Order: sequence, then C-alpha cells, then structure tokens
Amino acid sequence: MGSKTSPLVLEPATAEDVPAIIDVWFAAFTQPLIRQLLPDTPGMREWHRDWHLGNFQNRPSTKYLRIVDTESKDEQGRPRIVAFGVWDLAMPEDRGRRFPPWHVDCPQQACEDFITTLESERKRVMGDVKNYYLDTLGTHPDYQQRGAGSMLVKWGCDLADKEGVAAYVDASKKGAPLYKKYGFVDFSPPGADVASMARGKKSTARLATSSSNGTCRITSRAMSSSANPFEEEREVGFEKFYPMALGEVINEKYKVEAKLGFGSASTIWCCRNQATNKYAALKIYAHDLVAEDEIGNETAIYKHLSTVGDPNHPGKISSTARGNAQAIFDPSAAHTRLLAYRMPYHPHRMLDIKEENILLGLADSSILEQLDSEEIAASSLYKAVNGYNLYRSVNFGIPTRFGRPILCDFSLARDGQVEHCHDIQPDPYRVPEVILEIPWSYSADIWNVGVMVWDMFENRRMFNGLDPETGKYENRFHLASTVGLLGPPPLEFLQRSEYSSVYFDDRGNWKCVNPVLPVSWEDSERNLSGPDKKGFLDFVRKMTPGFLESWKSRSWFWPDKWAATGRIQYPLEFGVCTRAWRA
Repeated sequence: MGSKTSPLVLEPATAEDVPAIIDVWFAAFTQPLIRQLLPDTPGMREWHRDWHLGNFQNRPSTKYLRIVDTESKDEQGRPRIVAFGVWDLAMPEDRGRRFPPWHVDCPQQACEDFITTLESERKRVMGDVKNYYLDTLGTHPDYQQRGAGSMLVKWGCDLADKEGVAAYVDASKKGAPLYKKYGFVDFSPPGADVASMARGKKSTARLATSSSNGTCRITSRAMSSSANPFEEEREVGFEKFYPMALGEVINEKYKVEAKLGFGSASTIWCCRNQATNKYAALKIYAHDLVAEDEIGNETAIYKHLSTVGDPNHPGKISSTARGNAQAIFDPSAAHTRLLAYRMPYHPHRMLDIKEENILLGLADSSILEQLDSEEIAASSLYKAVNGYNLYRSVNFGIPTRFGRPILCDFSLARDGQVEHCHDIQPDPYRVPEVILEIPWSYSADIWNVGVMVWDMFENRRMFNGLDPETGKYENRFHLASTVGLLGPPPLEFLQRSEYSSVYFDDRGNWKCVNPVLPVSWEDSERNLSGPDKKGFLDFVRKMTPGFLESWKSRSWFWPDKWAATGRIQYPLEFGVCTRAWRA
C-alpha cells in the first residue's frame, strides 16, 4: 500500500491572510515571557495587523509563506492556514527597524529591551556577513510535529543556498532541534533564553584563487564541523575562506610570511614584496561572502583617498585577483614604517571604531626580523580542516614605537554628503540619531572619533549602555548615560524620531525606569588637570556635542589649538586620530 500524500501545502501568503496569520501566532506563542510582552488583547491584535500589513505594503523583500491543510476548511470555506513563516531577504544594512512603535497594551520598555537584545545577538553572531533572516515561524499546536515547520525552514534555506548567502534565526530553545536539521548552529551564550542560530551555505564551496604562477586554482572544501573551531573557523561561511599557505606567492609578487589576523569575511597576511624586499599587509576576502558592491565600494573609497591629501598616504589599493578579492596595503611611504600593526596590542587599548579596522603603522623595524617563514610555519600551524590550514595569528609582542594610525575596511563606507537611515556603529559608539532612527550623515563618524579618543585615554567608556543586572547592551541605558552627560534633548530633536516616545514623554522628560544620573565632564575626566584638562575636554566636546548642536565641516575640530600644542603627536587623518602622548 502506498503512503498517503500529506494534505499540507506551502504557498505564498497575501495580505488577506493576515487575520488567520495572527490567529496562528497567538495560538502558537503561549510561553509566559512572550505573553507578558505581547498579551492577547484587541489592541495587540490590531498592532500585529498593522505590522504585517505594513510589511506587505512597504517591504517587498519580506516574504510571507503559509501552510494550508487542503483537507480542512476555515469559516470562509477556504483551506485552513495552519502555519506561516516570514523570511526577510533584505541584507542586514537594508533592513531597518523590525517592528512599528509598541502599542500601549504591552510593556513598551520591556519589549524594546527584548528586541534590542535579539538585534545585538544577531549583530554579534553574523557581523557583516550577508544573510537571510527568518523573522517569524508559527505553527498551530494542532499541527506541530507534522512537517509544517520543516517546509517553511527548508524554503528559506534552499533559497539561501541558491543565492550563496547565510541564514539566521532567533529560535526558542524548544524549537532549536528543527533548525539544526537544516544546518543551523546555536551560537548563543550559556543560559540564554533564545537560541541565536546561524547557518552558512551548506553545499560544498568552490574557491577560485590565483596561484603563485598566476593561474587560476580551484579548490573545494566542505563546511567545518569541528567541535572546537579556531579563529576564522568560527565564522559563518568559513567554507568560503581562501586556504592560504605560508610561503605562497600572490600575483608573482607578494610572498606570504605570517598571518596577522582575520575577520568575519577576510583574513590578513603579512607579505614581503619580492622585488623591493619591503613588507605589506594583504587582505583576502572570502569568496562570495562579501557582495561585489561592497568590494567595489571599498576599492572606490581607497581610490578616492589616493586623490586627496598626501599622495604617499599608506592606505591605497594595489590589485584585485580573480575569485577572492585582494587588497594590498603598502605602508612603505616612510622608511621603517613597514607594516600595519593591530591595535589590540596597544598598551592603551583602542576600543571599537572598530579596533579591528584600525591599524598602527609599525615604526620598529626590529620586529620584522622575527619573520622567518620556516620558524613561523612550524609554530603557527594549528590544524588542518579538510585541506584548509588554520594558522595562529602571529603575536609580535609590544612594539617599542608606533607609526601613524591607518583606518581600513571601507566596504560599508557611505557618502557623508547625504543622509542615511540604516543601523550602524558598535554598541558603545552609537550616536543618538542612530539609536532613535533619525537620519544621520558624516557627523556620526565625528562622534565616533570623539568617543574613541575618550575611551582610549580614560580607559573606560564615555557612555555606558549595559544593564547592570544582566550585563547586556540596551538602548535605554545608553540614552540615559548620554543624557546624563550631554543634558536632555530638546523637543525639536525628539520630534524627528518615530520611536522617541519609548524613552521620553511628550514634554521631553525621561520616562524609563532606569534613572538618568547627571555627571559632568570635569568630574568624569580623571587623568589631567589645569590647562591640559580644559583643552582636552574642549577638544572632545567639539566631536560629541549636545543634541541638535550644528555640525560643521571637519576643519571645525581640526586643527585644534590645544591638540596643536604637541599633546597629540599625529593629526587626524581621514577622520581618525590616535593618542600618542609625549612623556
């Protein structure tokens, strides 16, 4: 006897399905935490309706799917909707805010904190990796464990594999086994209520790369399943990283001497130019993990920088190879300043602009004497994974002298002459406009510089956005810290944000349960006194002004009279400064 065909069918959902989708959602999500945040009231059902209809009308990249039971009918005589899924196919930088303003029937601050935590987790796990996001999946309890959820998950995973992107979902711990069947890995910290699950492209990756003789080399490698992933092996999409070997010669010119580090979609290598015997840092992007427009954007930014200011500035693009894009940073403009050195080894650690995007020129040539390929190869090879050699990032120790700071990784750089609305910046550096989703421009970078200089010199955050009880970042704590130092924002500023009502009342007063604790610049600065203290505070205040203070051109804060006295050794270059205090 043949097996019975399942009556469950996957179909695209339409706006007419929204009432049924809402019914399924409230039937499926009955956990105490969810019901506390999103209670089943007429007002909250209206909020759900507005959210879904807004997606249908304004977000074409949000794909709604339904599972219908062809053997069961609803009140209108149509096949009953028993499950639904919402896949967001927009890339992370284009998604914007997930939900509309919270309804008065729900605890608005608690909802905002919960979603902020989910967004922070997604950002931590995925970084800048291109991915599809499974926004919501709900199955009516009568139909759970019957394959409806698998059909909805498989639809998105198949599309992600076809397009060569990763996938992400915030899953309940109970639902995590379903996603593991489709290659998702749980990256959530111990004790987390929600499983932060990510998935790279499951099919074998094919990497087109340039060999030492300039020919195109094709390699295949399946995704690592190691129980103890190491360095870039931890990244989503590791199977697409180029399998570099120490001693390899790139473009018949650059011999790879040591691994300097890695990122979410690239590795960095110390190379020696065999023609000049000088050193350079080589960045190799993972194949297909970075969109062509991002690679092109970074190339365009470097070319633009090469046309302004000092023509010998160390940040310039050298070449792009087939398959895996290559960026050569040639820091040979000033004799011994030969290679870029990563900031985390700085005794006064520079915090995120990001720190991995800021390199210090190496002014201590003796460090290069350690670059013996055979010795490094023997000590740094950690393990091999399916033909991919995993090397330890080399640690040169603390240099005796540093060169100029070099800002790198411009793949997500944007034109500051126009306003933008997407989410940017590491959590501690978020400008108020970004938190409140107000359009921003180059002023956000100026803010970053000011906050970075403060954090670097004071060795603590200018703004504390962490919940003291959970240790997790939340917008309300960051805004409270900002208001405590800069003062309250005027109504004109708050009226530019659709979401300011979550934190401020209609008169501009703070309304969250966590208090605003007033602090002064003078009391916060602990390392200077007299004219130096005043000059330093004036310098930082220029870059982190109060709400609605007019931003001027970059020449507004540089040259700065106090900084020009020699307390800072190097000037700002392309919006970046570093502390190099003289003894």
